[in-house]
Order: sequence, then C-alpha cells, then structure tokens
Amino acid sequence: MNGYPDPDATAEWLDARYVFPFCNGVLDVEGIVAQTLLGRFRTLAALNALLEHGHIQMVPPQHERDVEASTDEMADLIAALV
Repeated sequence: MNGYPDPDATAEWLDARYVFPFCNGVLDVEGIVAQTLLGRFRTLAALNALLEHGHIQMVPPQHERDVEASTDEMADLIAALV
C-alpha cells in the first residue's frame, strides 16, 4: 500500500456513482446498460458494486409482480366462492 486509493477501485466507484441514478425502478438491467453508455462490463460491475454494498436491490419486473398479485386475488376469490 502506498497510501493512495487503488485506482481500479476508485474508477469502479466513479462508475457506480454514475450508474446509480439509472436505478430508478423503471429500467431493467438491460435498459440500464443501454442508457449508461459505459458498456456492458463496466455497467454490470458498477451495478454489482452497488448491490454488494446494499445501495440497490433486485426486484422482479413489474409485470411479474402484477401476475403474482392477480394470482393471489384470483385465489382469494375462488376461496370465497368455495
């Protein structure tokens, strides 16, 4: 250690800080890769760093949550009819 920050780690966190605003719940991972223009590897590395440090979390796509909700509602309706 020379007392200076690791340049690779510094670059990764600069990318992570740049990518973070794209993690808005609207874009999926592929959308974030496309929008950031950093390239797939750097964007995924930034997303991984954010995920590992708890700054973001993965959630299922909205359509999957809608299907789960409608399935639960349908199950409740069927249970009420029986």
